Amino acid sequence: MQIKIGDNNKFNKTNIGTNNKVGHKKEKNNFFSRHPFLTSVFAGLITGIILLFSFWKDIVTNIEVLLK
Repeated sequence: MQIKIGDNNKFNKTNIGTNNKVGHKKEKNNFFSRHPFLTSVFAGLITGIILLFSFWKDIVTNIEVLLK
């Protein structure tokens, strides 16, 4: 098979479209791998909310007693 393009340009026995990536599926990334900054902010907020609970006061006082 010969293809003639332009001024006597010939391509003999060529494969056209061998590097076609139309049918390949792209790997989907989840929200956490696409947005690491927002993930760390959300984790920090959740950790802060958990540390605000009242039962931590007892734990903190016990640790302060041990360290005195």
